[in-house]
Amino acid sequence: MGKKYLNPFVFFFIKDDQLAIWDYKNHQQFEIERMYFDRLLAIAKGDESDAPIDEELLEANLISNSKNDIEWGWDLLSKIFHVGIQNLHVSIDADDHQNQMRDYMEFCEEIFSGIPNMYTERSGSKFKLPEPDLSLLSKSDFWSVLKNRKTCRSFDGKPLSLITISTLMYAVFGNIHPEWADLKEYDLSEISIRKSSPSAGGIHSSEAYLIALNIEGIVPGIYHYESHNHLLTLIDDYDCKSKLGYLLAEQCFAERLSAGVFISARLEKNWHKYRHSRGYSHVLLDIGHLSQTFQLCVTAMGFYPWLTSAFTDSEVSKLLRIDGTTEYPMFFVGVGNGDGHSLSQEMRNYLQSKK
Repeated sequence: MGKKYLNPFVFFFIKDDQLAIWDYKNHQQFEIERMYFDRLLAIAKGDESDAPIDEELLEANLISNSKNDIEWGWDLLSKIFHVGIQNLHVSIDADDHQNQMRDYMEFCEEIFSGIPNMYTERSGSKFKLPEPDLSLLSKSDFWSVLKNRKTCRSFDGKPLSLITISTLMYAVFGNIHPEWADLKEYDLSEISIRKSSPSAGGIHSSEAYLIALNIEGIVPGIYHYESHNHLLTLIDDYDCKSKLGYLLAEQCFAERLSAGVFISARLEKNWHKYRHSRGYSHVLLDIGHLSQTFQLCVTAMGFYPWLTSAFTDSEVSKLLRIDGTTEYPMFFVGVGNGDGHSLSQEMRNYLQSKK
């Protein structure tokens, strides 16, 4: 039979007290007996002999007669995620549109049962935000906003007005579309939400936690933004200004922001509809949409944005009082006044000292 190669897209794990192997490229899992495991291990070590069970392993695509790997520059975990979410199997005839629509409607009716609450309401003191002033978003034309958007790291800590924060939170995270007329026209249930950014399936699993550092009319602290009621719920009145740089991987210039938002994801909302691991990528894409919308709105209002995914996840979960599993912190975006420089003052001082 010649030299054989182990499928490079498999890993082993224990499932229900059984040894299992997962071919994450072809989306197949097998329970595996010890003799098959031993044979795969021998092949991986370079054994070129033939064995009776090799035909079964070939048929299951666990071994092959040629190398079949990809060039990859990161670690194995990222490779598993990258490869494992690709090429989902679709069995419907591409030309059978009638059955496609019927099957999709049946799927939607199925997931409607037991769907998680679409909106999150946290317990605590409630603070109703003032009506947003949408004229604040019209200071510049759209092209100027796109061109001037810039990730800045030089802030002066000056306060933002309450109306500025109210407008920003509403424009980025709020329910700017109270009804979905397209669905209502066909008597469809509105189990999705429309906001200013797109979201897979209209689920909008993202939650916004305002870090109030220096906002007029708001006590410094951590607040959850209730998007459907346009209000803040106080999570903790702890002023985290001195700790924010530590949480954000020692990026201490963040402490001179006026405000920031930790964006979390309620993963169970996506689990309910998107049951394959590819659904995790939907969450990441949603966060990307939100962060860009946030930056554009901040720029349109004449302030400076900053963003990062570098933070201590477990510490942020504690700060937001979320479990870090079904709801998980994903990203941080900030807003403030300053000189708009790409480099922090600390970095510029350092570079100046090296001259």
